[in-house]
Amino acid sequence: MKRMKRQPAILLALVLLASLRPMEAAVTLALAPAAQNAAHGTQVVFSGTLTNTSGTERVFLNNLQATIAGGAGVVLALQPNPFFANVPGILLPGETYTGVLFQMDLSATASVGDYAGTIVLKGGPDLVASGDLASAGFTIYSPEVSIVATDPSASEFGPDPGAITIARTGGTELPLPVSYASSGSAANGTTYAAIPASTVIPAGAPSVAISVTPLPDNLAQGDRTATLALGASATFNPGAAVTASVTIHDKPADQWRLEKFGTAASDPEAQDLADWERDGIKNLVEYGLDLDPKVATTNALPASVLIGGYPAFSYVPNLGATDLNYTVEACADLANWSTAHLEAVNVPNPIPPHRVTVRYDLPFTSLDRIYFRLKVERVGGSP
Repeated sequence: MKRMKRQPAILLALVLLASLRPMEAAVTLALAPAAQNAAHGTQVVFSGTLTNTSGTERVFLNNLQATIAGGAGVVLALQPNPFFANVPGILLPGETYTGVLFQMDLSATASVGDYAGTIVLKGGPDLVASGDLASAGFTIYSPEVSIVATDPSASEFGPDPGAITIARTGGTELPLPVSYASSGSAANGTTYAAIPASTVIPAGAPSVAISVTPLPDNLAQGDRTATLALGASATFNPGAAVTASVTIHDKPADQWRLEKFGTAASDPEAQDLADWERDGIKNLVEYGLDLDPKVATTNALPASVLIGGYPAFSYVPNLGATDLNYTVEACADLANWSTAHLEAVNVPNPIPPHRVTVRYDLPFTSLDRIYFRLKVERVGGSP
């Protein structure tokens, strides 16, 4: 009977001890962001949120430990004791902390690559607890960035843009901002459409292309160069190529003027509608017929001919004048010029082979007179 009376007392004591034991702490850890870009020799700061999800128990935050994947622990290390300087030592029931959680040092001798690890929060119900409270994975991308002219030739005619491509190595999960400086004999925003001082390689993409689009003019300036040079960055490492250039060419007509008139190419006498040698042929027409604008000549000029009794007109265009339009017009009174009644004619074995011949569709005997003229004009420009 005595033994049976002691049993309830023993059970009561066990229940009392269990009720006095602290409940297991419950903490969540979320990094924001959990991945970052970083250059060699930099310190990467990770922030995040800690939440004590218990409604009744406080939790002691006693330590952080980092586990680095592979052999990266040689060049990637948790900064000594950063945790206690940034987060509270205790989270009360339901309390949340948001801010800096830890810093990782990436050695200046680290190789280009992607580094991954896990951060583990240690602690528990008292100051000496060292249980695993929560963990989160993190990634550090340390890419190499290069810049190259993927289309190094641009022209005012068109305009035809050039292209410079900025490319990175490694993972592409994150967007990567890249800054650069512009230089060269071409002026940013004047010779070519303004290029901002930075761009972003989008998330998921290994590269981004920058268009160098010339701003056309009718000035004979010669070739000019647009150069972009990568700036220093704490988020990527410079590659082997840190500068890239695109050459911007004049329109063909302006290249011709510079070739023929040299330093005088911008003088009034060298302009399209001027007549340098005063032979009655404008400079633009001399270009269109591939003549020497400094030498008065009647050779290779357009000519009127008869073909099978029909009046015709023949000229030899400059095959290099890709920025010109040629139009033959006719009239009977030197006033009302028109392309009506004109048709192209195939002449056997023309000399030179690219000679162009146009005839009037009425026989010469039915006409009192007929005049022809050749109009030469820039594509989208002046006649």
